Amino acid sequence: MLLDSIWASRALAEDYMDCQPGVMGRQERWSKSTSHDWEVRVFRVRYEKHDPIKIIREGALAKLSVEEKGALGL
Repeated sequence: MLLDSIWASRALAEDYMDCQPGVMGRQERWSKSTSHDWEVRVFRVRYEKHDPIKIIREGALAKLSVEEKGALGL
């Protein structure tokens, strides 16, 4: 099994897959087939919005000693 492409929706992936040739050039509606020449697998992608200020702050705080953090009231 090889990864051929990545799609934002299952419907788009199935449309693409149904136009592709199978083993030995066979043509079939792979989205409805059970032969598994082609198949769609769903992966969940976790998205986090990165706050640049938070990243800079955490990096700066990591450089401080316990005494420095105490002096700053952190």
